[in-house]
Amino acid sequence: MRYLYAMRLRPFSIGTYPKKGFVRAEINVDVDGCNYHDLLIYDRRLKDEEVKEWEFEYLGEFEDEI
Repeated sequence: MRYLYAMRLRPFSIGTYPKKGFVRAEINVDVDGCNYHDLLIYDRRLKDEEVKEWEFEYLGEFEDEI
């Protein structure tokens, strides 16, 4: 299972995301016209405190394609 988060207030860069469980970033992705900087994919669900601290938006979960 993978978990998808949107970066609402800043673009992906060093020090802008928690590293634990990080899989990859999708840069400059348009999600239904929403105004997100980038999308981050994790192999774990982030705690509510982490989502708030890093100013992410949880977009849902999906099955890994690999």
